[in-house]
Amino acid sequence: MKQKKVPKHKVMTLTKEQKAILCKYKSTAGNMKVLALAGTGKTTTLLSLCSDNTNVQFCYLAFNRDIKQEVQSKIKKTKIYNLNTYTHNSFCFNIAKREGILPQTCRPVPKIRLKDIRSHVCTKYKKMDLAGHVRRTVERFLITNDAEISEFHISPRTKERLQEKFAGNISTIIQNIVSMAKTYFKTIDANCAYVPHDVYVKLVQLHCLDPSPPNVDTILLDEAQDINPVFASIVSKMKCRVIAVGDSHQAIYQFRGAFNYLQKMEAETTLTLTKSFRYVPEIAHAINILLSKGMSLLRAEGFQNAVDRGKRAIICRTNSGCIQEALVLDEKGILFHLDATFKNQFIQDLRNLRFLSECRNDLIGDEDLKRLTSVDQIKEAAHDGLIDEHWVDTHNIVLSMGGFEQAEQVVHRLSNNRKRKLMRSEDTIITTAHKSKGKSYGSVTIGSDFHTFTPFEEKTIAEKNLVYVACSRAEVELVPGALWKMFGLQDSGSSIGKLVKVTANKKIKEYFK
Repeated sequence: MKQKKVPKHKVMTLTKEQKAILCKYKSTAGNMKVLALAGTGKTTTLLSLCSDNTNVQFCYLAFNRDIKQEVQSKIKKTKIYNLNTYTHNSFCFNIAKREGILPQTCRPVPKIRLKDIRSHVCTKYKKMDLAGHVRRTVERFLITNDAEISEFHISPRTKERLQEKFAGNISTIIQNIVSMAKTYFKTIDANCAYVPHDVYVKLVQLHCLDPSPPNVDTILLDEAQDINPVFASIVSKMKCRVIAVGDSHQAIYQFRGAFNYLQKMEAETTLTLTKSFRYVPEIAHAINILLSKGMSLLRAEGFQNAVDRGKRAIICRTNSGCIQEALVLDEKGILFHLDATFKNQFIQDLRNLRFLSECRNDLIGDEDLKRLTSVDQIKEAAHDGLIDEHWVDTHNIVLSMGGFEQAEQVVHRLSNNRKRKLMRSEDTIITTAHKSKGKSYGSVTIGSDFHTFTPFEEKTIAEKNLVYVACSRAEVELVPGALWKMFGLQDSGSSIGKLVKVTANKKIKEYFK
């Protein structure tokens, strides 16, 4: 019987760096690290690696669901049959069930609920509910590679808050919080009907000696600069080969406990990807200006034939910055779209806060916010860990707009700025640097809320990386806006309304000292 021919992945013309990675994979047997700048074809390289080694079974670990779906779409188009794809969470969830750490009927939930902590632990202490501080302590423990909860996992901010509430020695309260956190964590066992994402990942790290998936030869770890210590510990236990790929300059999730695994990972070989297919050489020169300011020794190489997909974006640092940019464009009559994820979440949060202000708590969708009695408690509740801190930011935006009625009118007007649902190339997308990661736009304008008086060299690593992410989204045009000083531009009057353009048609070097 004639054997069916399996179609191979149609490999595009690879760069010297990409070919070197494929060659090194075959000539070595140990772990590899690939330091890749923005737009340098990480996914293409990894898929080519799979296609070039059809006798090897690969497993791709994606940072989130969006990346997973994007990779799966490319796998389907290129007909690669030796690669499976998982998010970090789904990978650990499958291991937890396979190893009997969790029952087969268990289902995952997004986060730890305060009512679950209260139902298992008495969290009252001298008329103060410590449930929020207990949850925050457990959450800090879950993302570490530590084996047991201790005082170390109580954040400095929590200790400051307790000091405000209880003047004097707070050691007894801290001991109580640690004890409560340990008690709650012990309630999570193999009989749980549901378990938060971070919890089952931690359980895998604590109880699984070899988390390598069965029948897999090589793990492809993408976005390795953004994983947290607990997942790094899981990866380090794997007996199979690991290829870690990432861009250290895009590490922007430190506030979630992420750290740059690329720096600490032990590997036999370290290679680089520096030729970007995303942006033209003029944009690469701008990126190199940033990299040269104490960020990295790597330098980006642009692509003369980079494609302008026609999308235009304003990239802001904060959610409130998005609103301010939208108001400016609205006044000018310029059509725009607010990032869908941000807009939908903001509208829902606005409604929940409105219900709270009207004492209609039964309509509030957030279980934690529902327990408050007025909007005046938001700041204090956030300090105590009883609600998420983003509620404070949202409430501040509402106050800056003049109240709930005015805020709803503004958001309604901004949402209806574009009458048609279909977006045209001349429309502008307003988004944040965090939400823009993984995307690219023909033209990028940096939002005014990026402006600070701190010299770029003195900024934190996280702030520098945020600027890098925002600028590296551009394909053929970059409008520095508030960041003109960081680029050493001669026009010191650059601001919103008077923008300096950096385009493929007008070389960037004309604007630099």
